[in-house]
Amino acid sequence: MASTGCNVFDTDLGDAFCTLSKAANLLESTDSPGERQLEAKVDQLSADMVAVKADMVGVKADMATMMSMLVGIKAGQGNVAHRNMNGNSRMLEHTLEPLVVEAGENVGKYPEQAVPFPATLAVLTTLNNAQLHNLQQFYGCEFKGVSIAARQTAFAAFIGALSARS
Repeated sequence: MASTGCNVFDTDLGDAFCTLSKAANLLESTDSPGERQLEAKVDQLSADMVAVKADMVGVKADMATMMSMLVGIKAGQGNVAHRNMNGNSRMLEHTLEPLVVEAGENVGKYPEQAVPFPATLAVLTTLNNAQLHNLQQFYGCEFKGVSIAARQTAFAAFIGALSARS
């Protein structure tokens, strides 16, 4: 009788031969210690790559935040000249320089027609609560005051034209 997978007709010898053949096949298919170490290193590198990719997601998010901050810094630097010009305005018909948003969702943008910036000091003195509220929302800062005149003064200070209101 032949054992499964073996061509030996003696049962005991056939079973022993098959067991020996299976063991030899297992030994041949088992990797050498060097190959096992190499596989372990490849597995470790793969795990490290997954960790690096996860870290890169955080780095990209940090870069986006820093880029937004950089735009805000540039806007703030550019606004210095506009505030200086607004501070030199003394007469009601002097033209005001609009400011760029320095932080928040509108960073780097000038006001558009939906949120009109007062063209002159005369227009600034006529801003109502709704207009000041829109400017406040656009610029992301409050123009506080108990009266409309106080809120207008806060806005004038924000754009650098406070000395014109004094």
